Amino acid sequence: MKTLFTTILVSLILAPIMFFAAAKGVPVFAQTDTGAVINSKSKLEQIGQKTGFLKSGGTLLQGDKPFYDRFAQIVNIVLGLIGILVTVYIIYSGVKWITAGGNEEQVKGAKEGIRNAVTGLAVILLGFVVVNFLIYRVLEVATK
Repeated sequence: MKTLFTTILVSLILAPIMFFAAAKGVPVFAQTDTGAVINSKSKLEQIGQKTGFLKSGGTLLQGDKPFYDRFAQIVNIVLGLIGILVTVYIIYSGVKWITAGGNEEQVKGAKEGIRNAVTGLAVILLGFVVVNFLIYRVLEVATK
């Protein structure tokens, strides 16, 4: 019972965080630019210029940035909605467990549902982090 309560509590805490994070993606900067990072940025700028995505001054061509922003926003919204659905499924499995009345098959099914939902929630959170990191880092590198 304590594990179920902890799972539901964690789900109720993570759902709003994922929802509000999906509404506005904010990049997190955990390091400063070092020589290797600056060198990588200059090489990426050269690649961008050769492929036609960057102007010679290193600025992104008009029309490209809104696509990436829209793409990230759409993915974040979809991941947030799926996160809400997973949280509802966790609550449903918890209620199923509570109302099992000692029936081992129902308890086993409820535990499996909660385990699968938490795994799905972890995958969704990882997908959110990956999408936001990649999109906003690409935009940051492309616009500098």
